Amino acid sequence: MSYSLELVIGYLVCGVVGLFALVILWLIAKGEINLDLLISEKTGEASMSRFQLLIFTFVIGLSFFLIVVSGAHTGGAKLPDVPGGVLGLLGISASSYTVSKAIQANMTGKAADANPAAPANPPAAQNQPAPAGQAG
Repeated sequence: MSYSLELVIGYLVCGVVGLFALVILWLIAKGEINLDLLISEKTGEASMSRFQLLIFTFVIGLSFFLIVVSGAHTGGAKLPDVPGGVLGLLGISASSYTVSKAIQANMTGKAADANPAAPANPPAAQNQPAPAGQAG
């Protein structure tokens, strides 16, 4: 009895997640969700670190999902162990993205210091004394 209840709940959860995925795909197709900056920077340049993190995350997530699903068909009720190497690869990918963002922020800050387009704090307007005989 308990096994069939787990199976029904599992199918319901998969159905709800699938419906969410379909809604998101529909919104993407309609153009309401903008994916222009998913693997590119704000300047429009491609970001290898973003692309790598996206691909690694999907590959590892789908692989884990397939292992869990194949284990469910054989009667396995527990989640499989994730090898340390897989977690290490995902960590390296996330670290490379973080480091690239830190380098970009540092370069942007140095460029702003070297060539300020507009002063950060413009000088306040000084009250000039009015010429004699004129009321201000």
